[in-house]
Amino acid sequence: FCLLQSAWSQDADVTVTVVDVSDQDVFLNIITAPEALPGLVWFFLTAPGAEPTPTEMKSGAGAVGPASCQDLADAITLPDETLGLVFCNLPYGAEYTLQVYFEGNGTRLLRENVTVPVEPSPLPTGPFCFDIDYDYAGATVESNTTAADSVACQVLCAASATCLHFRYVYGASSPDFQRCDLLSSGPLSGSASPAAGFHSGPQSCDS
Repeated sequence: FCLLQSAWSQDADVTVTVVDVSDQDVFLNIITAPEALPGLVWFFLTAPGAEPTPTEMKSGAGAVGPASCQDLADAITLPDETLGLVFCNLPYGAEYTLQVYFEGNGTRLLRENVTVPVEPSPLPTGPFCFDIDYDYAGATVESNTTAADSVACQVLCAASATCLHFRYVYGASSPDFQRCDLLSSGPLSGSASPAAGFHSGPQSCDS
């Protein structure tokens, strides 16, 4: 996961900000001056250093990844929009150039190098006792907060008189990344259901 939070490229009345890069997804925010709207945008990843022409941008020439990892001729009607490439299946640590071509009241061709982060470890260091990639379905959320990792979330649950289980969002591409849910219901019906990006467990390893 890579959260940049700054505009990496701009040209006159179009500004592009990369907000998320992972092995599966690339999301960017496009700020467009009202006088440049409406418009169309083409964007995808290429090998590092590639410089496709507008014609090649429109055809997707040189794009890396499956069709879902390309966005060709997407309508832009609002001055602030977030768009994404999904299910890209990119190798961890790989480098690419993100190409963005905007065509509206004038044309803009923007590009910037991006790097897919190295493979994250879903497991915190130290002892743990929870289900990986499971959500305790049907549980009542007593409260939620943020925590650095699943162990810290479990500690918060253990400190609560009414928390029986916890649920932690470890998936960095989720908008709820690092959310810690303290669950007060139990016993749980069906115990758990598969859910990528979640850790769920009891209030302590002794419970």
